[in-house]
Amino acid sequence: MFKDLSLVIPYVRKYRGEFAQGVVTLVLASCCSATIPFLIKYAVDGLQAGSRARVLQIIGIACVLAFTQAVLRWRSRLKILNSSREIEYELRRDFYIHLMSLPYGFFKEHHRGDLIARIMTDITNVRMMVGMAILHFSSTVATTLLSLVMMLRLNALIALLAILPLCLLFILIKGYMEKLHKIFKDVQDTYGRLSKGANEVLTGIRLVKNYLLQGEEQDRFEKLNREYMEKSLASTRLWGVVFPAIGFLGGMGTLIVMWVGGYFLMYGRITLGDFIALNAYYTMLMWPVVALAWIMNLYQRGLASVKRLEEIYAYPIEQEVGAAPERIGGRLEFRHVSLMKGERHILKDVNFTVERGEKLLLIGPTGSGKSTILNLILGLDGGCDGEIQIDNMDANELSPIARRRRIAIVPQEPFLYSLSIRENIFSDREVESLVDAVRLKEEIDRFEKKLETVVGERGVMLSGGQKQRLTLARALAVKPDILLFDDPFTHVDGYTEHLIWEKIWPLIKEMTVIITSTRPVPVIFVDKVLVLSDGSIIDEGRPGELLERSPYMKLLYEVKAGRG
Repeated sequence: MFKDLSLVIPYVRKYRGEFAQGVVTLVLASCCSATIPFLIKYAVDGLQAGSRARVLQIIGIACVLAFTQAVLRWRSRLKILNSSREIEYELRRDFYIHLMSLPYGFFKEHHRGDLIARIMTDITNVRMMVGMAILHFSSTVATTLLSLVMMLRLNALIALLAILPLCLLFILIKGYMEKLHKIFKDVQDTYGRLSKGANEVLTGIRLVKNYLLQGEEQDRFEKLNREYMEKSLASTRLWGVVFPAIGFLGGMGTLIVMWVGGYFLMYGRITLGDFIALNAYYTMLMWPVVALAWIMNLYQRGLASVKRLEEIYAYPIEQEVGAAPERIGGRLEFRHVSLMKGERHILKDVNFTVERGEKLLLIGPTGSGKSTILNLILGLDGGCDGEIQIDNMDANELSPIARRRRIAIVPQEPFLYSLSIRENIFSDREVESLVDAVRLKEEIDRFEKKLETVVGERGVMLSGGQKQRLTLARALAVKPDILLFDDPFTHVDGYTEHLIWEKIWPLIKEMTVIITSTRPVPVIFVDKVLVLSDGSIIDEGRPGELLERSPYMKLLYEVKAGRG
């Protein structure tokens, strides 16, 4: 069992002092509870004997014990449940840190909706397993042992007969546990798919509205939702069988106590006080048994969630090792670089060199490998053959942090946080000049709050072109040594694009810049061009040379520029 909980045990061990205090306090509370029926026995026997003063004294002691028990239980819940909340906080924090340390490829394989389900619902299930299970398991063990001891002390035969149905109950619970684990694993996996589906639709709600896909998406969500409901109902049906069985077997035990106890009372083998106390103790014994089934429910749910968390922890993190220079010179070289994904060649024997401060343009049809080259430079894609050199050093010898600190990218699909324009640039310095450089100043000035305008989720308040330019300002803010443009002006008109190039040229003149584009780039800002097709370089040279001989270059600059 402990092997299955290896992820959680270090956190529990950290708070073992708090848990120990809670358990000890809970045991003391159970001792107070177990003493009260015994006092009732003496009170009833005292009433029969006519000793009223003794009865009043016993009632006073019972009231004190009841109050003490309430205070102790409050204290125990405070210690145990507070500690479980701390564990939940630390688990969620560490899981998030682990997610941030995973390589880019991991997030291409795992949908964020499923990851959100794991970081929220699964960790909550683990907290319930740790907190409520420790609380109720401690109470169950303490109350069960004390109740049994007191029943055996009052009448061993009645006690042994009464617990026979409970033995059958433990067998029932064991079978229930074996089935429950698989059910809860299925429930959590289905919830992850449901979360993923909802996340996809809400992220692409504009597309859904534009193409009138509400009906199709409602059907898809209905299917996922129904699947989740059916999986959840499977556990409910199982619990629906177990809970009545608990009530039935518990009732059988109560019947035995009443029947055999009543028989003994009639023949004077026990007193009325003994009879009442036996019934009270058996009632106390029943709750822990019912709680045990609930604990098993929490345990199996939590165990299924632990296994889902461990699936993510099993993924190797990105190693932060290697050289960490303060600056990168900016020279790049690809030597016989090839990359395969499955059976498909993404890049085939790519060779090129970019000197420091040079501006390289990569052109080619969609899917020719342009973006993949940029990802390899950043270290976001791995597993390629050949060698990538940065400043005459194998790129793998540079630490990922140093590599990405000095290399910035303006991606095809800009991502903005639900923060202000200023905060999305990630820099308080030169914000005004950067916004002006990307031709956004006039548009931002029209907003009431200007740079403090909150752009909304994924920049919903901005147009596509505004988001792209704001992303460009973010990349320029870090003053990189190597700047990568991944088709960054798809939502910007040609005239504005030319003005932006003129404005940012003084900022990027000394940088090594690599540009991928499916539209014309002003050739005055380009030193060299590579033409790619199916992952291979089919032509290269200076812009003027390629305009003379490359069919693709001619097509790009004549047809797309509207001059052919």
